[in-house]
Amino acid sequence: MSDSVDLPEYLDSTVKDFIDAVAEPKPAPAAGSVAAIAVSMAAALCVKSALLSTRQLTDANDYARAARELRDRANKLCQADATAYAEVILAQREERKQHSTNTADQVRVRLKHAAQVSLDIANLGIEVGAIAAHLTEVGNPNLTGDGTTAALLAESGVRSATTLALVNLVSAQSDPNAYRLTELIDLAAGYRTRALESVAARSHK
Repeated sequence: MSDSVDLPEYLDSTVKDFIDAVAEPKPAPAAGSVAAIAVSMAAALCVKSALLSTRQLTDANDYARAARELRDRANKLCQADATAYAEVILAQREERKQHSTNTADQVRVRLKHAAQVSLDIANLGIEVGAIAAHLTEVGNPNLTGDGTTAALLAESGVRSATTLALVNLVSAQSDPNAYRLTELIDLAAGYRTRALESVAARSHK
């Protein structure tokens, strides 16, 4: 982290304070942090669904443990994204002052780092979506709404994060085709479809 970046710890905030911070006319927290929280909330729903599916699944606690780890990782990325984007802004300000090759290179480095954070969020979203789809299919039938909501939230996080990665990669003059963005979106959509189909199928039993 740059010594010039001084951000609050968002996970220590209340929900209201975090939402208010997102609404402020400041660079961070912004879309990437919100995407990370969407994935984190999806994972939290998976933890709940798994813990309440011990009658249906012998490995329910394993799924709960995996989802809890994903939730914690997504929480950290909420802060990491805000820091990464703040560092992009600082680098861009420095580049406008100096207009040197070195400062332009620093902007590209910071943009690539911000894109990688977004990709990390998207990949977590894929893992959460897979768990959500599975729990909706074979977990506690009373929690299909929770599992489906988790899959939908995970997909939204993936779509948001891949869009942000695309924006930063293009700005950094990197080839976005090398980063599987479309594949990630398709995977997330697949898990969402599985969850929704499971709700329809299980509700008719």
